[in-house]
Amino acid sequence: MNSSTSRVLALIALLVAPASALSAELYKWVDEKGVTNYSNEPPPKGVNAKVIVSDDRVSVYTPDEATRQSIERSKERLARPPHLMPGPPPIIFAPDPRYLPPPPPPPGFYEPGSAPDMRR
Repeated sequence: MNSSTSRVLALIALLVAPASALSAELYKWVDEKGVTNYSNEPPPKGVNAKVIVSDDRVSVYTPDEATRQSIERSKERLARPPHLMPGPPPIIFAPDPRYLPPPPPPPGFYEPGSAPDMRR
């Protein structure tokens, strides 16, 4: 196969792929537990499924202007370094001293009720 033929085949494949995706079939069925299932692959044999053709049901969401502006402001705010953020500086959490282990006893410490160290 020469390069011009492979280019033509690649171009045809690129043009046909989106068209086949837009006219995909969707299967809908209810299983034995009463759960409604949707799939782009046929259900198991013996299951009565309804075929839904979704070629004219492409959904597109366009946010309103206030939502779009809010998103843009959030993106700009989050892109700033933390030290340039408005408001108080960030809180840096330190460990709570109430939950730290106690410090070791000083050298020569003798706790009443314990046996003295006789290894000297």
